[in-house]
Amino acid sequence: MQISDRPHLSPEQSIKDLTVAELRTLIYLTVEELLLEFLGDPDQGLTLNPTILKQLLAQQQQSQETGVSTLEVLQELGLD
Repeated sequence: MQISDRPHLSPEQSIKDLTVAELRTLIYLTVEELLLEFLGDPDQGLTLNPTILKQLLAQQQQSQETGVSTLEVLQELGLD
């Protein structure tokens, strides 16, 4: 999850008004934030093996070539 996925609460909104999914997301992100604060980033300062980096970049390129764009999906569903 990313910070952008965090539920947005207005000042007048209460926790009781959240959906179950929003509450779970809020709890998950809060716990993740606290763990990173207390433990730090375990990968900070480490370097990636050049061979592994090459493999990851190749996988990323391959997945981009075989994927379907959002625009294509929207067109197929008639939502464009």
